[in-house]
Formats: sequence, C-alpha cells, structure tokens
Amino acid sequence: MLFPININTSIQNIQLQLGYCGDLTITIHSAHNLKPVDRGGTSDPFIRILRNSKLIHKTKHVLKTLSPIWDKESISFKILPVDTSQTTKCIFQVMDWNAILDNISLGECELDVIEELRKLGVPSSALSSNENTSNSAMIMNPSMKPSKYSLDMKLPVRNGTGELHIQVEFVCQENRKSIGND
Repeated sequence: MLFPININTSIQNIQLQLGYCGDLTITIHSAHNLKPVDRGGTSDPFIRILRNSKLIHKTKHVLKTLSPIWDKESISFKILPVDTSQTTKCIFQVMDWNAILDNISLGECELDVIEELRKLGVPSSALSSNENTSNSAMIMNPSMKPSKYSLDMKLPVRNGTGELHIQVEFVCQENRKSIGND
C-alpha cells in the first residue's frame, strides 16, 4: 500500500533536523576599475564564488572591459546555525577569461556572511543555536512572517585593482524554538 508523502512536511523535517536559519542570496551587480591583462588594455572578467573551498557559482564572462556589468546574476543557499564546523566566508575570485590559455586571476574579495548579517542587525538567535545541536533541533513558528535583511556592498579587490559591487539578502524566521533537548 502506498502512502501519500507531503513534500512540505518532509522539507520542514529536514530543516528541523538541520536547524535551518534562513535563505541567503548573493547578487553580483558589477565590478569597476579591474586590472587590465589582455592586449588593448582590457580584460574579459568573470567571477567565481567559493564557499568551503567549493565552487558554488560562476558568472558569465564579459568581453573587453574593466567595468563589467552582470545584470544581477545571483546564487541562493540555506544558512544553518553557526557552529565551529561551518565556514561562513565566501570568496569571490575575479578572473580574466581566455578561450585557449588558462584563465588569469585579477584578484579576489572575501565576505564573512554571518559577520555582515550581524552588522545589519540580524538577531543572534536567528543565526545560531545555543543548544547542543546533536540533541536538539530548532523549528520555526509557521505563523510568523520571515524577516528580510538586505545589504548593498562594494568589496575591494585584493591582489588586484578595483571593486566588486554585490548585494546580500537574508530572509530568516526569527521566532524559532528548541525541541528534543534530551
């Protein structure tokens, strides 16, 4: 006999087990005054976003410019409660695209996501669990509306020139409670 599966309930159970905090979206708008590395004094820039040393997004490359516009390319992912095993930093590698040769680094930017969210005023309770996560879980009160935090940033490009213009948006459920604390 088959039993119907409620997908929403399954997702809530996964979030319950993981201690889900909210959704983070990083939007890449543009870069300005990048380092020229191609003949003619330009570059063909693109951005690689890494989290936990893993590539999570790559923008399209923009030909022959030092001030590319990416038309709001974005990546979204879930944020779990902050603990010592979770890396909250994102690395933005600014690269010059080459069709035949290896791509060339134009520099990089680093963003500590949780630190920036704290600066925005996101409550600590929305970002972490004071409970022992192996024995408890956090659930969200479905009657509460999520809170939305947004930050427009210009990050300086290290080991290169220029800056990267991004937007960070975090949607969290502030009213959570701990269950199963055995």
